[in-house]
Amino acid sequence: MRKYAVVNNNVVVSVELLDESQYREKAKASQLVIDIHDLAVEPQVGWVLDGNELKVALQDVSAEQLEDIRMRARFKVGNRVCDEAVIMISGRNKTLGKNSAQVNQIISTFMPIEQAMRKCALPTALGGINLMRAGFPEYEDIFEYVASELSNYLNSEV
Repeated sequence: MRKYAVVNNNVVVSVELLDESQYREKAKASQLVIDIHDLAVEPQVGWVLDGNELKVALQDVSAEQLEDIRMRARFKVGNRVCDEAVIMISGRNKTLGKNSAQVNQIISTFMPIEQAMRKCALPTALGGINLMRAGFPEYEDIFEYVASELSNYLNSEV
């Protein structure tokens, strides 16, 4: 099952978990059914389709609701990127044959960045990962990936 936004008249009218046959039926009965399963920001009922993007209808959202949407998206992105970084760093440690002291060094240096990503502080995490690069050149590609993912999200944030 995957999550879909059902859109009629360019407005999300429902968000539903559907299997393949349910999706086909819903697609026949609706103007548009969009797979939103993997989106960082999950559209809600009332969001509008603007071009090829689903966006919050800002006139219908308070400042607090908008911040809630933003923080939920940051949480999801931060945790996804952090999980991927931990897996890649762990694999690199193994490949490079790092000893316990070396592994502890990178873990202790990465830990504040991990906490920032997991606590929605993505700009702080981005700054930290950019500073960490110089001390660990054999992980440059991993840090570049993390920085790129965070920058791309922050540049497109609601």
